[in-house]
Amino acid sequence: MNTVLFDLDGTLLPIDMNEFMEYYIMLLKTRLKFRGYEADIILPEIFKGVDIMTNNNGLVTNEVIFWEHMSKLFLTEKGRPSISKRRKFEKEMFKFYDEDFHIIQFFARPDDYAAKCVKLLKDKGYQVICATNPLFPRLATENRIRWAGLEPGDFDYITTYENSCYTKPNINYYKHLLKMIDKDPKDCIMVGNDIDEDMCVEKIGMDTYLIDKFILNKHNKDIEKYKKGDFKDLYEYIKDLRSY
Repeated sequence: MNTVLFDLDGTLLPIDMNEFMEYYIMLLKTRLKFRGYEADIILPEIFKGVDIMTNNNGLVTNEVIFWEHMSKLFLTEKGRPSISKRRKFEKEMFKFYDEDFHIIQFFARPDDYAAKCVKLLKDKGYQVICATNPLFPRLATENRIRWAGLEPGDFDYITTYENSCYTKPNINYYKHLLKMIDKDPKDCIMVGNDIDEDMCVEKIGMDTYLIDKFILNKHNKDIEKYKKGDFKDLYEYIKDLRSY
C-alpha cells in the first residue's frame, strides 16, 4: 500500500452536513436574490443538476452535465439557450464560492490530527489523494480543504466536478480515479466517514479506515469489520506504516 485516499466533508473537514446544507442554501439564496435572480426557481434546478450528476454515465464530466441542465434556465428571446446569460450566472456562482461560501467554515470543527496525518504520510513518501464527492467545482473544493487546515498542494490529486464523470457511491467513481492516478486498488486505502460512499471500495479490493466522528450509515450496516477510530488513532496507525 502506497497511496491514501481521503474523503473531505465529515472526514478531513469535520462538519455536520445538515448544518452545512442549511447555511449553504441560505447563503446562496441570499446571493442570488441580491443579484436579481429568481432564487426560488434557480435553487431547485441546481439540486436537480446535482441529482443528474449523481446519475452521470461517464460519457462527459460532471461539470458538463450540470451546466447542460442549467443552460435550460437561461434563454434568448427566441427560446434558445443563451451562452452569455449562462456564463454570467456561472461567474456569479464562482463569486459566491470565493466570497459568501467562506461563512460556512465557522461551523466546521477542524481536527489538528487530520493535517498531521496528511503531513506524516507525505513525509513517509505516500501519495495522498483528496477523494471527495465531485459535486463541487475546484474552487469550492480547494476552499473546503483550507477550512480543514490544509492546502490543495498537500494532495497529489483532488477530485472535482471538472475532472470526474461519476460520483460516490458509484464504484465507477473509484475505478475512474484509480485510472487517473495510475494505481491498483491494492495500492490504496480509503479513509472516510460514510459507509455507503467511502467503505464501498471494499467491493474492488481496496482497504478502508473509518473515521468515527461523523459516521454516516444510512442503511445501518455492520461497521465492526472496518478498521476505525478518530484522527489521533489514524495517526498512530500511520506511524506504524513503512516509509518509501
